[in-house]
Amino acid sequence: MFSFVHLQPIRWIRPTLAFAFLVVLMSVPILAQTFVTDKDEVIVPEGGTATFQVKLSGEPSSDVSVTVTRESGDTDITVLSGSSLTFAPNKWNKYQTVTLAAAEDDDVIDGEATIRISAPGIEDKEITAIEDDDDELSFEVKKEPVTVLEGDEGFLEVKLSGEPSSDVSVTVTRESGDTDITVKPGSEQLTFTTSDWKKYQTVTLEAAEDDDVIDGEATIRISAPGIEDKEITAVEDDNDIADISLKLNPRTGTTGNIIKISIDISKNTLPITSFGLDFIYDYNLFTLNQ
Repeated sequence: MFSFVHLQPIRWIRPTLAFAFLVVLMSVPILAQTFVTDKDEVIVPEGGTATFQVKLSGEPSSDVSVTVTRESGDTDITVLSGSSLTFAPNKWNKYQTVTLAAAEDDDVIDGEATIRISAPGIEDKEITAIEDDDDELSFEVKKEPVTVLEGDEGFLEVKLSGEPSSDVSVTVTRESGDTDITVKPGSEQLTFTTSDWKKYQTVTLEAAEDDDVIDGEATIRISAPGIEDKEITAVEDDNDIADISLKLNPRTGTTGNIIKISIDISKNTLPITSFGLDFIYDYNLFTLNQ
């Protein structure tokens, strides 16, 4: 004799599979929209431009308006073009170009700025822009050559051509020439900072008394690590006068009375090329012949 078993529908299979599928979906990470750039650091030449490119990491559901700004840092670096970009759902993966510019300046510093890319609902992305400075630091003097009075002083005024990145220690020396001309002790060292680099600082030169009548010259050298030396000429304004004595020896000649002139230069330190003489004489006594 056969018996029959009534089978109930297996109703739990479908809901369980659906639940399992939901669990799997929930376990798959949903990638957030982000910005993609072709570089994270841009070198911008001073006085020139440089570019970088931006796109989205995935397809958006609608147009995305993107803003590119200089967020902080060197104000000489600016966004020249590409400050506003729009990515459509069909062009989200196509790079768009942003152009940066770096203005000319007086410093010698490779300035940096932070460039920010932003849009509603997307995490900001920042890249670094670095200015490639084309200036070279040098010395500037107010006046050259510098005149130094004998037995007195003269003044050399020095500054830097641009802002340094840190303090600059400067040395001033007499390199060659007249040893009577020297840099006054205490004036040999100067320090320029990032705040006072364009303010002239004074170096005192001295010229010792001497016996000659020469306007001596000396080369003064200004130097600092990493900066090309600058040389200027210091000229001594000599206060000595050559002593000249004249001896007049009259003698009688066939054409009349002739004066023979003898010149004695007691300080003959320079070759005499020319001089002037003033005469007062009586025509009744003699005639001056050349």
